[in-house]
Amino acid sequence: DLCLTSALARVTAQLESLAAEAEAIRAYRMARQASPDAPVNGGAEGCLVGADGSQVCLGALAGRAEPAPSSSLAVADGVGVDDVAGCTSQAEALAFLQRIERGECHRGACDAAPAALEEGLLVAARRHWWEAARGVVGVLRGVPSFQISTHGRRALTEIRDGAGSVLSLLRQTSLDEATISCAVQWAQGESSVHLNVKFAARLDAPVTVLNVDNEEVSINASHVTFRGLGRQKPKVYTLNIELFGEVDAAASNWSFGSVGTVRFVLQKAERGEWKRLTKGADKVKNHRVWWEHQEKVQAEDRARRKAERE
Repeated sequence: DLCLTSALARVTAQLESLAAEAEAIRAYRMARQASPDAPVNGGAEGCLVGADGSQVCLGALAGRAEPAPSSSLAVADGVGVDDVAGCTSQAEALAFLQRIERGECHRGACDAAPAALEEGLLVAARRHWWEAARGVVGVLRGVPSFQISTHGRRALTEIRDGAGSVLSLLRQTSLDEATISCAVQWAQGESSVHLNVKFAARLDAPVTVLNVDNEEVSINASHVTFRGLGRQKPKVYTLNIELFGEVDAAASNWSFGSVGTVRFVLQKAERGEWKRLTKGADKVKNHRVWWEHQEKVQAEDRARRKAERE
């Protein structure tokens, strides 16, 4: 509202000035038509002496400077703005940031709290004012010990991931469409099953995508499913396992692991050893035991049993 009010005041002042000039020119023209032979006095001033002895001058109009806005605010120069959110264009935001760096601020904007500047960063990013967003980061770097909040980092990540997912879809063609069944390493303890899922068809194959977007995950008593669209390559990576035994879905969890992987920790419904990962007896060629993690899980089980005995 502050920006709009200031801009309206500036335009109104300009219109009033133009109306006054138009009225002066109209009066001069009418006087000239009424007395075409009237002398012109004042040299460069161009003053016409009418039949009634009055003078109409144009020289002052030619040298008149553009009137200043009736308001003391000059929004286009970033003056009068308290934060980036109050700007109506990236140019205004950049001017505002430059005034902060020079210490020429309105109503204490130079002393804006880091949280307000961080919110300005998010506003600039959401409006795709990338140059202004970089400018805010430059100002924030001058704030001692500043760290962006979890909320701010998450919001910026969502903007990046959203744009990335759209680009991935734009790159995808009928020739690119493919579904990759992910390779899996698994380990188990008495009460848990651990999965390391790789975004590749084979465990010994190189990782072709570092991350996936639009992930869909489901864990229930008997199944684990995963689906995601590769960020670097428009391939769909999937996992669909019917488990050997039942798990406690509410106590189970998942998270992205190291580059190109996602991990699951499944809590068994009943303690005990599973003969295999899947319910079916057929061997799955891209499933292998995760031996190094298996040793870690078993060591944790031994430590837990020892603590229970004590």
